[in-house]
Amino acid sequence: MQAACPGPYTLEVTSPGLERRLRTPAHFRGAVGCTVSVKTQTGGAAQRRRGVLAAADDAGIDVAFEGGEERLAYDAVTQARTVFEWGPSPKGGRRPTREVARR
Repeated sequence: MQAACPGPYTLEVTSPGLERRLRTPAHFRGAVGCTVSVKTQTGGAAQRRRGVLAAADDAGIDVAFEGGEERLAYDAVTQARTVFEWGPSPKGGRRPTREVARR
């Protein structure tokens, strides 16, 4: 059997990442309960805020920001994405340092 790519080559494997862009009402409904970053445009000024997506329907979203929950219509949202937040380290043994591993 002969290789499909003759000669040396590099295989690069990538991931789309953990964070997802939210564009449709279905995307927003799937992200309810997640931390989101929402960019809105009002009066010519753009504002980006982070909160927890509390609800989503066909008309808009409810986001719990630090100051309280706010209802946003989809046409007021210029960009939105889920936000991955690193959690605490898992409990258990520590990973050995190089010095300990050499012993």
